[in-house]
Amino acid sequence: MATSAARAVCVVRGWAASGAARRSLTTTSRPLKADGYPSKNGLLFNETVSGAGRVREPWERIYFWGMLIGCGGAAIGAYLKPETSSTAWARKEAQQRLETSN
Repeated sequence: MATSAARAVCVVRGWAASGAARRSLTTTSRPLKADGYPSKNGLLFNETVSGAGRVREPWERIYFWGMLIGCGGAAIGAYLKPETSSTAWARKEAQQRLETSN
């Protein structure tokens, strides 16, 4: 339910929130307690736990393996990247000139 301060902000900004809009903001799939907030089960993000352990969401496995492979690929790529700094080029050039002058 919208408070009087929220209603005042809506009116000051030039639009009045309709009853349907206010109801859609407070609609939840969980039962509400007497104070108007959803009941909590004490777990992070209100997850449900079965007897066998934590129930994973379908996207979690894809995200885990995608991040693992992506970070591993980035680490290998950073390790194997060619050295392209100007000091590395100057060092190689100086070595070649020393070898040719001897």
